Amino acid sequence: MKTKFISIAAILMLIITFSYANNPTDSYAKGPSDLQQTINSQISFPSSAIEKHIEGAVFVEFTVKDDGSIEVLNCFSVQGELQCYVFKTLSELKVTPEANIVGQTYSMRFDFKLI
Repeated sequence: MKTKFISIAAILMLIITFSYANNPTDSYAKGPSDLQQTINSQISFPSSAIEKHIEGAVFVEFTVKDDGSIEVLNCFSVQGELQCYVFKTLSELKVTPEANIVGQTYSMRFDFKLI
């Protein structure tokens, strides 16, 4: 039952991610690109996951609030440790609250792969 739930949740997150990727809107202007760079610079492979040889993808959906804080709406991964890391890191992150990014919903995927 648990495996079935995880599989359904993974499929739903993939559908959401692909729908955002295939439907670009004006919200993907200069601001969101800078936002993505800022976020990517703050998310690194957690050393505890490296030590345990844990790899995987984390799908996250979030908004930027008026004060620049990030509100995580959905966060999913088969690997709980990676999911918790991304959720915690994004929830603690503050960005410059530019008008073109505040209140928008964004989806990102983080891939953690051992080389």
